[in-house]
Amino acid sequence: MSNMAGPSCQSLTSNGEEENITGVFKDSVLLPCNCSGRTLDEFKWQKDDPDAKVVLKSSNLSDEDKAQIFLSENGNNCSLLLTNITTADQGKYRCVFYTGKGLYNKIFVNLSVVATYTVCQTEDFQCHVSGKYPKAEIQWKLDGQLLTNSSTIHISTTDTWEPSTGLYHFTSKLDTKLNRTLKPKCEVKAKDIPTRLSYDCPMSAEVIKGDHHPKPRNRYLKFFPILLVLGFSLVMWHRSHRFHQR
Repeated sequence: MSNMAGPSCQSLTSNGEEENITGVFKDSVLLPCNCSGRTLDEFKWQKDDPDAKVVLKSSNLSDEDKAQIFLSENGNNCSLLLTNITTADQGKYRCVFYTGKGLYNKIFVNLSVVATYTVCQTEDFQCHVSGKYPKAEIQWKLDGQLLTNSSTIHISTTDTWEPSTGLYHFTSKLDTKLNRTLKPKCEVKAKDIPTRLSYDCPMSAEVIKGDHHPKPRNRYLKFFPILLVLGFSLVMWHRSHRFHQR
């Protein structure tokens, strides 16, 4: 495919479609562009930027590791795949292609990026949060009221990064002298961008606390049959001993 020159000032542009797309931070997202009616092989993607206009052409992508354009066999799919997206990728994109007679069609895609976290709150007032966005805020609330450090409440937060998965792990612990029957709840949100949460506690509390070899709760049940046999044998021996004495 040859390089595509941008539409001249004398070219006409038809009104295009507009679609809103949401992508997940550090994941991939597909910006759709149905370019049916395209009369030339050339087309391009443009991104509106306050400082500069980034142009992705069908024959010359500015960053091949970041973006990839898919062309179906019939040439009607000019969608753009963005990988490893960040907040810098947010904004309005346009897919521009020539439809003949001096007309260029534009399809607009508004991309927004959200942070996703997995949240697990344990019964001992610990909140464990995992996600790829590095800026997470964890708050504790009781009956809708924000809890803060005081003479009866102490809140501590730690965070680590796991290079193998790219996940950030946040832990917030609430120590309180309040009535233990109360049920404070941890709330999580990302700084600066929208947040999506999923709640899941795949591990036992012992594993989450750092004990990678948790003790089974029913470990004592293993000894019960042994004690039962020993007790029965002792009773039988005692009866036999008394019989021989007689």
